[in-house]
Amino acid sequence: MASKSETSRLILKLGELTEEQYALNIGLDNLLDEILNQPNPSKRMFEELEKLETRETEIILEKKQTREELTEAKAESVLNDEDRQRRRLASTRMSSFFEWEKNRHGMPNGDPAAEGHFVESQWEIHPEDIVVDERHKLGAGQFGTVFRGRLKGKDVAVKRLLVQKFENTKNEEEFKKEVKIMSSLRHPNLLLFMGACTKPGSMMMVVEIMDKGSVYELLHTKDLTRKLTFREKLSIAKGAAQGMSWLHGMNPAILHLDLKSANLLVDEHGVVKVADFGLSQIKKDQMLERVGSPLYMAPEMLRGEVYDAKADVFSFGICLWVRDMPELLTEKDPYDNSITKLNDLIDRVAHKHQRPVIPDNTEPRHKELLNKCWHQDPLQRPNFDEMLKSNIFDEVIIDHSISELNHRGRHFWKMVFPGKYDIPWPVFLKAITQFCRWPVPGGPRTGANAGSSLTAEDIETRQKCLKAMLKADGSTVSKDVVTIENFGQMLDWFGPLEHNLLERVYQLVKQDYFWGFLSTSDADKTLDRKAGTYLVRFSNSERGVYTLSVITKDLKIANLRILFNVANGKFVLGPKEYETLGHIIQGKQIKTYNVSLKKSCQHDRPYSILFAKTDSMSLYMDPNLGPNK
Repeated sequence: MASKSETSRLILKLGELTEEQYALNIGLDNLLDEILNQPNPSKRMFEELEKLETRETEIILEKKQTREELTEAKAESVLNDEDRQRRRLASTRMSSFFEWEKNRHGMPNGDPAAEGHFVESQWEIHPEDIVVDERHKLGAGQFGTVFRGRLKGKDVAVKRLLVQKFENTKNEEEFKKEVKIMSSLRHPNLLLFMGACTKPGSMMMVVEIMDKGSVYELLHTKDLTRKLTFREKLSIAKGAAQGMSWLHGMNPAILHLDLKSANLLVDEHGVVKVADFGLSQIKKDQMLERVGSPLYMAPEMLRGEVYDAKADVFSFGICLWVRDMPELLTEKDPYDNSITKLNDLIDRVAHKHQRPVIPDNTEPRHKELLNKCWHQDPLQRPNFDEMLKSNIFDEVIIDHSISELNHRGRHFWKMVFPGKYDIPWPVFLKAITQFCRWPVPGGPRTGANAGSSLTAEDIETRQKCLKAMLKADGSTVSKDVVTIENFGQMLDWFGPLEHNLLERVYQLVKQDYFWGFLSTSDADKTLDRKAGTYLVRFSNSERGVYTLSVITKDLKIANLRILFNVANGKFVLGPKEYETLGHIIQGKQIKTYNVSLKKSCQHDRPYSILFAKTDSMSLYMDPNLGPNK
């Protein structure tokens, strides 16, 4: 038994925490109402909201710890008193809230429920505050249809229930459960719940609008401008894992149980948010009910066995596969529509351990993650927190963007730019210059500059050539950002990453026959219609491949494929290997293809400007790399 003084201290602490939580909740209510009334809430308001929510979480944890200490002290009567105090405070709070609602809507004195305006909770929204645009349907589910709408001047998504009068039906239970769960969630990767209307005939739930729609829609769209890049897909996977980690980390944990690409929504900034908690459940000791979408279900769920949070991890693995194909890896549906009956699915997935086919070109780390997520044994599946701590999503993006043959390039990016994929040119130039020990314009004749015969202008020209090769569109107009994709692409054409890389880039870019980033159609327009006119450009379809476009004797264009072998630094044309591209060009006569190279196409070559004399280095250089630095 604890001493009376210790018990009194705990009682006092519990009371203080309860009072603070009560005051904090009122502050949260006021701030949320202020945010909803603002067409464009300020960043400061959201920062304050996050601060208050963080403190609320801390109070909940402190109260939990204090109650446990009191329980250990066998102070059951004290806990009963504290519970009565909590209920009294809650009742006072709700009475104040009802009074405020009554005044706001001009309700008569008396019981608000008698007037049909009963506000069930702090999240209750009156139907007249919600404007639903029925012309703009966003989606539909088992229990309702989602429309675009407006709430207090702000664009929102409104889920209108199909059944508007509950008679103790399953729909009512699912709706109330979803409202209860969503009202407790606050995380950047979980869909923001803004309130609900529980008035019969106007049953609606209001959430933030997600302008880009679902991941499923983005994966299956025919609009090329909306197609997701590999990096975007893995960033979506990482964001979904962060949201799920938060759900599973709650006390008690919340299981989603219907995780699929259609329930992952993307906002205008590309941030993914886990949505649709209609089937979610608070974790119990024994969970047996089969819920969710069968194609995404874990084997133990399909067999009707006990399951836990690892069932969500299995579903995430299927989403991850879809994420790279038409759900993210292949952009196809799981099992490629080959399973049409539930019994077949149970037999093949739960008993025969069949899984979707992983493409051959999938990176090893990515393949490893997929196999772990959909492992037959739930204990062998990683939890979301473990995935995030391993940095697996960042590493898969790097491994996909930079080929294994350029392993030194992978090492450079992981070491210098971990978790970043768009690097300002000055920052990138300084880092790669130091890594490869390249000379610095105007630097002292020591270190990397020792023994170099290059002038400051020579070095600057080489840096300008490198910058041009790191631009996806081939433009020599500075946009001052190096992406990881462009870096990996450049290494496929000029690698490996070593001291001589800068010189290799310079020696090719200065050639009057080199046109770099040029499409097949543009090459057709650029070449003179004279036999033997030629140019060299990057292949539009294969990384690490060059194309030699030449006018044949019958005045047609021949496009010859030249493979650059990063492993030995040689160029392959047909059955022969060459030390450089120059050796191919110098041969003039390429007998295998019956073409002759007579005159390079030089007019309006985009890289000629890089070799113009200039007195200024400021456009291309980081000041920290300049003279006397």
